[in-house]
Amino acid sequence: MKILNTSGNCELLSIRSEYLWALGFEVSGVLAPMGFDELISRNEAFDFAVLCYTLSREQKLLVREVIRTNCPSTQIIELYLSEAPVTPCAIDASEFRFMMRSLAAHVGGPGLSHALAVQIGSS
Repeated sequence: MKILNTSGNCELLSIRSEYLWALGFEVSGVLAPMGFDELISRNEAFDFAVLCYTLSREQKLLVREVIRTNCPSTQIIELYLSEAPVTPCAIDASEFRFMMRSLAAHVGGPGLSHALAVQIGSS
């Protein structure tokens, strides 16, 4: 399963990418805003993208638009702390690790959409 990990903080990007990799996911990290041009030029397909809470509202909207234009099947998970989410699929950042461990356990099972729905619905 291929994940696009985005963040506005280099340290968080690295930690989250390493965590996802340790769970068995294939991870590509993009540091905002410098990495957005690279993201656009990659034209890669991802199973889902993680929008870090460190991204500004405008950056989240930009990443969402780039993903929707280049790979519309990619599901987007937005992490938030206290601000209003800009995407329909948003989870509290404190629940991220639990959700990803559960998702890793579901890979090969009922499918990504179902696993995400179960995890987000239980948050």
